[in-house]
Amino acid sequence: MRLHGPDHDHLYAGSYGDADLYWWADRIREWHRQHLGAFAHLNNDGYGHAVTNARRLRTLVNSKIGQVFRSTSDVTTRKLLLALS
Repeated sequence: MRLHGPDHDHLYAGSYGDADLYWWADRIREWHRQHLGAFAHLNNDGYGHAVTNARRLRTLVNSKIGQVFRSTSDVTTRKLLLALS
């Protein structure tokens, strides 16, 4: 899934709130229970919100299933790709 920021007027802008991230965490856990992999790609803005949002999403998912995300960051583009195994 690709998350481009919650601002409907500006693509790649803003920071996701907990309600949105909880929703996505629930979906990822649901897919995990079905033995499906999930990838979250967050590049929602140039202010570092993507990194913060990705870390929060990882925490929310891991708090329920006890698995650890593998993460790779690209500092130049401020993208964080998370893989749930």
